[in-house]
Amino acid sequence: MRLRKSGEGVLERLLVNGISVHVEEIGPAGAPAVLMSNSLAADTSMWAAQAQQLAQNYRVIRFDARGHGRTEATADDYSLDLLVDDVLSLLDAMDIEKVHFVGLSLGGMIGQLLAVRAPHRLSSLVLCATFASASIEMWDERVRLARKEGVEPLIEPTLTRWLTPGFRAARPDVVDAVRDMIGKTSAEGYAGCAAAIRDMDISGAAQHISLPTLLVAAADDPSAPPETMARLHERIEGARFIVLEDAAHLFTIEQPDRVTRVIAEFLAEVTAELDPQTGGSDASATQTRLG
Repeated sequence: MRLRKSGEGVLERLLVNGISVHVEEIGPAGAPAVLMSNSLAADTSMWAAQAQQLAQNYRVIRFDARGHGRTEATADDYSLDLLVDDVLSLLDAMDIEKVHFVGLSLGGMIGQLLAVRAPHRLSSLVLCATFASASIEMWDERVRLARKEGVEPLIEPTLTRWLTPGFRAARPDVVDAVRDMIGKTSAEGYAGCAAAIRDMDISGAAQHISLPTLLVAAADDPSAPPETMARLHERIEGARFIVLEDAAHLFTIEQPDRVTRVIAEFLAEVTAELDPQTGGSDASATQTRLG
C-alpha cells in the first residue's frame, strides 16, 4: 500500500524480509536519503520533529522496527542480525543504494552492526543513546515480563528512564503521548527485540566502523550514560561526540530542537565532504557538551 498525505509525505506498507513494515517518507525524492531507526518500545513518532526539519534538504525515511508501531510482529526471540536484515531488505525494497543512518538505543545497535556488515550501504552514521553490550539478567527479565504480562508493567519504569523528572512535571501532555506510544508496542515485538539486545555481541564492532560518525549522548541518561557513549566514541576513529545537558534517554522528544540541530549540522558537513566542490570541514574527532 502506498498513500500520499498532503503535507505529510508518503506512507507505505512494504513486504520486507517476510513481514509487513510500516514506512513513512517525507522530503524531496531526489535528495540524499536519511533513514531513522527507533528505540525499543517506540515508533516513528519519536523522530517527528527531526523528520520535519531534515526533510527540507533530505529524503527522510522512518520505519517501525519489527513488532513495533504498525510493523508486523513475529513470534520468538529476534536477533540483531535479523533486525539488520530487515533494514537491508527495506533499502532493497525501496531501491535505495545508500543512506545516512540515524538510530537511537536499539536503532543505534542496529546501526553499529549495519556499519560493519554493509558499510557500502551507508554514507554516514549517527548513534544516539546507545551501547554495545548489555546485562543478560536484566534484559532476560524484561523479555520474561513482556511475554507473561504484556508491556503494561514496563511503561512507567521506561518513562522514568526516558524523560527527566523536570520534563515529566512540566509537560504531562508529552508524557501521556509517550506513555501511549510505549503501550501500543506489541508484547511479542517488545520481547523479541529485548531478546536481541540481551543476546547481542557487538562490543568489537566499533573499532571496525570507518564511516563518518556522530555519537549523541544525554547527561541524565541512565540507560546509555555519557561514560558509556564515550567509550564507544573512543573506539570509532574520527568520530564526533556530543553530550546534551538537561536530557535523558529519549532526547529526540525532550530536546527536539537541539537534537535536530546537531544532526543537521553533522549531515551538512558529511554532505560537503562527499562533494568536494562544496568544500568541507576537518573531520577530526571532537567532543562537545551542549547546554
